[in-house]
Amino acid sequence: MLKMPSGIGLITTLFGLLTFAQISAGTTQTSFLSNVSVSTELGDIVGFVTDVGPHFAADIFLGIPYAKPPVGELRLETPEPVEPWSEPLIAHEFSKACFPHYIGDLSTVDTYGEDCLSVNIFRPHVQFHKPSTGWPVLIYVHGGGFSVGSSRHYGYDDISQLFVAQGLIVVTINYRLGFHGFLSTGDEILPGNLGFWDQTEALKFIKKHISAFGGDPENMTVWGLSAGGASSSALSLSPHSRDLFKNVISQSGVVSAVWAQDNAVVNATLELAGALKCNDENSEKLKQCFKAKTPLEFLKAANEIGGARRGVNLLKYHPIIDGKFFPKNILELITEAPPKPAMLGFTDQEALYFTILGLSKSINALIPPKPLTEYNREDFVQAVKTIIAPDHQHSEKASEVQQKIIDFFLSDETPESNHSFYLERYTDLFTELQFAIPILFEAQARQVAGSEVYLYFHNYHNRDMYGPDVPLKGSAHANEYPYMFGRHGVIRHFQWNEDDYKVQRAVVDTIVAFAKTGNPSLPSLTWPKLTSENPLIHLNINPNPVVTNGLLAQKYSFWQNLTNEYDFDYLLYKSKNTGEKFHSEL
Repeated sequence: MLKMPSGIGLITTLFGLLTFAQISAGTTQTSFLSNVSVSTELGDIVGFVTDVGPHFAADIFLGIPYAKPPVGELRLETPEPVEPWSEPLIAHEFSKACFPHYIGDLSTVDTYGEDCLSVNIFRPHVQFHKPSTGWPVLIYVHGGGFSVGSSRHYGYDDISQLFVAQGLIVVTINYRLGFHGFLSTGDEILPGNLGFWDQTEALKFIKKHISAFGGDPENMTVWGLSAGGASSSALSLSPHSRDLFKNVISQSGVVSAVWAQDNAVVNATLELAGALKCNDENSEKLKQCFKAKTPLEFLKAANEIGGARRGVNLLKYHPIIDGKFFPKNILELITEAPPKPAMLGFTDQEALYFTILGLSKSINALIPPKPLTEYNREDFVQAVKTIIAPDHQHSEKASEVQQKIIDFFLSDETPESNHSFYLERYTDLFTELQFAIPILFEAQARQVAGSEVYLYFHNYHNRDMYGPDVPLKGSAHANEYPYMFGRHGVIRHFQWNEDDYKVQRAVVDTIVAFAKTGNPSLPSLTWPKLTSENPLIHLNINPNPVVTNGLLAQKYSFWQNLTNEYDFDYLLYKSKNTGEKFHSEL
């Protein structure tokens, strides 16, 4: 039986867009065996040894600072490297979590503070066999819509039992979130992406010091889901971070998605400034006003203006093409970046998490504003006309585009009263535009640019995860979490069956293989990479994984044709008239 991460019981996933909060429910802590010390150029670090299985112990180092605290004059500035310490650093506790963007996301699990930039390192115990070059390193970037979450939520027990016990070092990191990490005025004064600069500083820290922990700095993989997946994607492309690691895993999120790089954050920042009464139009004075406000004032202001948008881009605070961290647009960066093995994929009902379940309300405004049992054809049509393809998006051709989308998704024969059908189509819209289509786009673009790309489609869910009142069931956003980090589902608790254990082995073992070799294939499973002849070949992840071709080929072709015919890019969900170079065909 798997053990839950330390002090964790209930999992409530947040957009990952997203992350999850794990709340203590009386679960058993792993046993503390002894202290363990590592000497680094910065000073000694004292962790502890713990049993995580009947025949395996792990060394745990928690809350190691990788940058100076971003407080005072360092608030809203790019991070500075941490300074050495003179006394041994006792690394027995997780650091404070970075503040979320919304007051409703403050959790009793975490203590919060701006002094939150830390890493946690989990390695096999020193008596465990180590390769001559050191253990491969797997670095997990948490999700949470760039707005919530922390590394504490993932614990260390399950990570150690599932990944470290297979001969890896795993590192989890904190980075600034929401307004502290991603607000932007769209100019050089507050260009944005501070959370990405934090992640980059963490990678530099790990690259420099991981050999002291027995890790191989030349075999590091960055991994994340949702916003964490978009982060790993971004880190693999920016010239400031892409040479710091070898492989990239992006689950249910890539930087090509509109919610992971969009200039809409500038309007949200100005809206926040108004709520904070920082109304000066001069960006430097605005920045100084921001620096003078307390985190509580920020949280109250964010609460006043609301936490989410009703759109394909749900998020208020997110990355932006800033000319610094991203000196060029994403397609150009994919084209020029050194090839890097990449593992990308998504679930079959990603947006179910938002559209029907209505989870992560602080960064979600997609649940229909009426009872689900009353949802009908007209509601779907209005979603297309007001959210997906509004009039201003195409001016005189708006009705033409809207009708093409409606005709593609709806059948004239469908009864008006079949609310489940229309809810499923509504969910399909957002699954495709928020997740599936940009991931397929990026996977193919990376392959064309010379990277070895492995694509997956997670289409399994435990049927006990949903109650009878849920009209649509599937593998929702973040459905992989229980298989990677703990045994409870993202929707509700469910009793594991044999299929769940098979799925867990498929998910975990392919990640481990990829982190070690850059190829997720197993002795019992050959997972082929994308090719120009097979640009949509993929692994279906379920109890009996199988390789299939043509993932969402018809749907991808539909959105690509709309993109090529009209003045809006539906593959990346942005206007072609942004000043960025536009792709027509890969």
